[in-house]
Amino acid sequence: MPRMREILEGDAVGSVALIYNEIRDCYRAPYVSSLFRHLATYPGLLEWMWKLLGPHLKSGRIQVTGWSQVDVSKLEPIKGLTQRDLINLGINYEQVTVIKNVCETFVRVSPINLVVSGCLQKLMTQKKLVQKSEKIAQPFTLPEPLLEMPSMLSWAELSYEQKNLLNCFETVLAGEKFVPGIYLILARWPTFLGYVAEQLGPKLKNEKVLRRCEIIADKIFDSSEEIMEHIETSNNVLPVDNSQKNNILSAISTYRQTSPQMVGFGSLLLRALPSFKN
Repeated sequence: MPRMREILEGDAVGSVALIYNEIRDCYRAPYVSSLFRHLATYPGLLEWMWKLLGPHLKSGRIQVTGWSQVDVSKLEPIKGLTQRDLINLGINYEQVTVIKNVCETFVRVSPINLVVSGCLQKLMTQKKLVQKSEKIAQPFTLPEPLLEMPSMLSWAELSYEQKNLLNCFETVLAGEKFVPGIYLILARWPTFLGYVAEQLGPKLKNEKVLRRCEIIADKIFDSSEEIMEHIETSNNVLPVDNSQKNNILSAISTYRQTSPQMVGFGSLLLRALPSFKN
């Protein structure tokens, strides 16, 4: 099975590159998520989506709506790490600071993507959309941008050991193999990735945990209804054929399943990391 098709940030040109820049600015995060990188492979789709949803990301409405719905209180914590544990894993002060920033970035981005996914699904499947207001809200207050992250490792860059560790996080997105980005960055520290796989791998096979993740995702995803009331949908012509549409809807469904990992498991990892004195 091939790996997920995407246009990487470094490969983006023209309108795709411009939209990627706007996404980073609106998300207050230093990367463009796999959702958009995959949508960009369909000619005209990213531009179509941005015309409809961009104004509500620029105002902050989508971000604040998504963040307000996050509740990971029902997820059981993972084994916490002490400073000595980190030292034994070969993780120093600078590295743990970077790892925390990585986790925080995905925790920030994923709720936004879930709301965007909900809007996209509705735009692509609902014949009649009721618009209650055309008015764009006054800008919402957004947090300061997060620091730059290390890049995600490509599959070709990974060692045999890293690939084995990442296998427990692998899923299928639009008929192609997909590993959520947070793990492709954490793979830069194989010993730490081993800890992550040990702690989170079993949760990915635990039906009770997965159901709690679904509830987290559903609450955020369903809040897209609030956004749809304000979207101008006249002359909304989807720039893909039916086969592509089905692939995109499949990708949205998969993203809905993996996003709670970013929100919930990213939060668990953040809480498991101690303050580290240099």
